[in-house]
Amino acid sequence: MSKYTFLIISILFLLIRVMVILWGGQHEAPGGDQLAFYSGAQKLAHSWDAWVTGGGEFGYRAPLYFVYLAGVFSLVPDATFLAGQLATALIGVLNGILTYRLVRNITGERVARVAFWLRGVVPSWVAADTFVMSEPFFATFLLSVLVVISQKPCSPDRRQALMLGFLIACCLLTREVAIFYPVVFGGYLYLVSRSWKEACHYVAWFALALVLTLSPWMWRNVIVWGQPLPLSYTSGVNLHIGNNPQATGKWVPFPAELEAAGGGFGTPQSDAWHRAEALKHMQEHPVETFQLGFKKVAWFLWPRFEREELTELYKLSPRQATIISSVLGMLSGTMLMLGVAGLVFGARDWFWWVSLMLIAYTLAVTFVVYGSPRYRDAVDCLLLVYAATVVVQWRQLWEAINTKGTLARRQLMVLVPIVSYILANWIWIAYGFTRSGH
Repeated sequence: MSKYTFLIISILFLLIRVMVILWGGQHEAPGGDQLAFYSGAQKLAHSWDAWVTGGGEFGYRAPLYFVYLAGVFSLVPDATFLAGQLATALIGVLNGILTYRLVRNITGERVARVAFWLRGVVPSWVAADTFVMSEPFFATFLLSVLVVISQKPCSPDRRQALMLGFLIACCLLTREVAIFYPVVFGGYLYLVSRSWKEACHYVAWFALALVLTLSPWMWRNVIVWGQPLPLSYTSGVNLHIGNNPQATGKWVPFPAELEAAGGGFGTPQSDAWHRAEALKHMQEHPVETFQLGFKKVAWFLWPRFEREELTELYKLSPRQATIISSVLGMLSGTMLMLGVAGLVFGARDWFWWVSLMLIAYTLAVTFVVYGSPRYRDAVDCLLLVYAATVVVQWRQLWEAINTKGTLARRQLMVLVPIVSYILANWIWIAYGFTRSGH
């Protein structure tokens, strides 16, 4: 694909998102996370004091997406929520470009084109890129990490180690769930190095870049709270949301009295209290906690229907919202299944092992905390690579499956129970909706 063609298609993808945003007609920030990011970024854009004020959304959540939005709002006179939507739409298009670069380095031009188009036009991706949420921004840094590795996957150097340290720190500063990423990617550098001495050298550069990038925010935390860590204060609250007597496996708001008992919002004390309450509940109810973990995973695997976000953000009738969300859900589910199939049949290269580690880690976190298809965004970025591979190579896979004694036949025996498990989870959630009258 020529650079000119690539640029034209990227602009087309951006225009699709802009048209969807303008078509929606609702440019006031809805409640929930979108309002939190929008209002927090507006405060940063208009007041320096907001950068060193504790107890609000900025600091409770990881800071980097706020910083990005505040930068955009500072450049746009009288920026509204619409500016935040357009800023996230730009990020979505950038993620498509990064996906193309990654797949081209891994598999080749043909699969890269398919991945690029899927990321650009599949409605479930387009819709998510119009919400003012941090997930697309987090995916930007994760994809950048993988692009850096894909350029020299088996022969790292100091520059690569430094870039990985910087980008992983950006992941941490965007979403707290990335806390295990330094272990995964530091471990990657160690394993692919040619000697123990070289491995220690690269891991040291990686750690240096990681710490230096985190240092300004850690210093801010010292100024505000008197301590550099943790980087944000959502982990204890989220753990408590998923582990309390009223927990359902997905996000549910706390009762007012429980919120009051937790103390000041977005503070170290509140985070510690929620974590302690959650751990106490888990220790007292180990069987129920274990059983609920499977419901959390079921919610994580549920297709992204986005119905609530659509009705909040766009002027849709109930019928329109149902039709559009159904289309989004079916496409999201299809992409998930194609990605899982591609992962099972995929070559056991560096990307396969990294993908497996990140997916396993995300599932483990979900099992402990709570599940939502929205939080699958980073996993979907990985599965998109494999989904594109299946779309391009399905004939070869079909022939291999129909040939006795092939590796593909043995891999099919792995795929069948995985797909069955995912379908069983979908049926479980759908049955719950039916019983509740949805």
